[in-house]
Amino acid sequence: MKTKNEASELIYIIDLPPSVRQFVGHLKKHIREVLGHSFDSQQVSPHISLFRQTDPHAERFLYDAAHVLKSFKPFHINLKNLNVFKHGDKRTIYLEVVNKWPLCDVFEQLTGEQDFFPHVVIAKDLEAEDFFRVWHSLKDYPYFNYFRCDRVTVLKKETKK
Repeated sequence: MKTKNEASELIYIIDLPPSVRQFVGHLKKHIREVLGHSFDSQQVSPHISLFRQTDPHAERFLYDAAHVLKSFKPFHINLKNLNVFKHGDKRTIYLEVVNKWPLCDVFEQLTGEQDFFPHVVIAKDLEAEDFFRVWHSLKDYPYFNYFRCDRVTVLKKETKK
């Protein structure tokens, strides 16, 4: 049972079509086989994260978000090739979103912020040694796909669950 001050976490995402989820699943399986061990984000269903909101009253924001989102017309999201974020000694392999502006516009309208880089995580926070073991087999792998985005999915995560 939720206490009075306990906050829910709402996670706003763009769900991906089956063809993209299948491609990412194959990549994750390949990475697991090359590494010989599990890795962060291996079990995470592929998606594009918009933002997270943790607040005791986060659910009230859903009405405002629905109003904002109704003003957007469906748009296409183009995905192309793999790339890497470097953060300290760790690396994250991701699938690039080519036409970022429609997603950036949605993000800005929902959050009031402008700093957003949409992407699809493949393998998150790989140690440098693990990254170099897998990257040589993935870096030149060509990929292109697109899909029509006509909704934002909101996931609710209860604290302590």
